Amino acid sequence: MKNKSETGNYYPGIDSLRGLAVILVLIYHNSLYLEITWYGQFGVDLFFVISGFLITEILLKSLNSEKYFTNFYGRRLMRIFPIYYLCLAIIFFILPDQPLLDTSLKVSRVDQWWFWTYLQNWFFATKGIPIGTAPITHFWTLAVEEQFYLLWPPIIFLIRDLKKLLVICLTILIAINVIRFFTWLYFMENIDQLSFTFTRCDGILAGSILAVLKQTGQFQKSILLKITSFILILLNGIYLLLGPVFYLRPNYLIIAGYTSISIFFTWVLYFTISNPRSIFQKTLLIFPLKFFGKYSYGIYVFHFPVMFLLHPTIEKWFWPLFGSRIPETLLLICIEVIIAVIVYHLYEKHFLKLKKFFPYA
Repeated sequence: MKNKSETGNYYPGIDSLRGLAVILVLIYHNSLYLEITWYGQFGVDLFFVISGFLITEILLKSLNSEKYFTNFYGRRLMRIFPIYYLCLAIIFFILPDQPLLDTSLKVSRVDQWWFWTYLQNWFFATKGIPIGTAPITHFWTLAVEEQFYLLWPPIIFLIRDLKKLLVICLTILIAINVIRFFTWLYFMENIDQLSFTFTRCDGILAGSILAVLKQTGQFQKSILLKITSFILILLNGIYLLLGPVFYLRPNYLIIAGYTSISIFFTWVLYFTISNPRSIFQKTLLIFPLKFFGKYSYGIYVFHFPVMFLLHPTIEKWFWPLFGSRIPETLLLICIEVIIAVIVYHLYEKHFLKLKKFFPYA
């Protein structure tokens, strides 16, 4: 599926970045037993940066469209809802009735409304992870993005002024670090910051900043360097100053880490879209990354449930044979990707074709 601002610009490298992001997440979730794969979790932040950039550019370029809201939300609905709700239907209505399924994997239907309304990240942030919800805990990221899709279009439509939008993004980006610090300091036992909307939207905001800069014509490397350097120096300086006072060393991600990582990925995205002929761009366009990028959404949605469902059986057979979990991990990843490809061709792509009824100006 091509990555455009959908109003004319085509960025061939963004599919590959999506592919890289989903590969990182796949490796992380399927091999939690390896400490080195801990870094794979930041694939989510790369997804956020890409979404923030593409969505913001789409909205800015379609501001004068008479169907600004209708077309945007129509296209988002065709892109996101079908496969997401298909997975929820399986999780909530089919799996719980399977007698052979471990009870720990059967999601309670009592709390399902959080998931149907894309509020599951608030559920996880305030109530923890109840038994049975483990296979869909990764859906917190989809909730954060959906809430962004709900709030950001009206804000852009009302504000319109690019400089004001840039100030808003920068202000919120700095503010969420303050919110993260104080929720960690005073409400750590009550709020899980890893999935809370106001503490994990760094990447979306960073990507949005890049899109606004591009639209203003201030896309030069020097402008981006000044803005990102200011944020990095400010946040990491605060971390270094307050670290000894509040014992922050084990909590770098909370204070400055998520924003710093998002800024790093913003630079990766900048180099991806600014010079199509660069060696970096050509490296991204290798087939495996493009392949994973095409099916990235389905892979992300289904990989965790599939892993939880199949892991006990595969481990029982593979561990005696190999004495290692790596063969099991490779098989699980293959199965997860195959399922996503099948779902795409038999189901998802038919909804994507309906996006033509919601064209951008």
